[in-house]
Amino acid sequence: MLSDKYGFQSIFIVILAVVIFTLICVMLVVPKERSAVTAGKMDWWGSGVLSIGLILLTYFVDSD
Repeated sequence: MLSDKYGFQSIFIVILAVVIFTLICVMLVVPKERSAVTAGKMDWWGSGVLSIGLILLTYFVDSD
């Protein structure tokens, strides 16, 4: 649709516009000062279950 009317280069221009918009939003919203670092623990069980679930979702969901 977009590439049919304006050529494949237009897709890259749209992506560039989205990236610039995103960077501007991040610069406006994210605070410049660095907050205190908290000492947290890694949830290894949760990350393992999430990884297995995403792998199963990727390989076993019908993509028709």
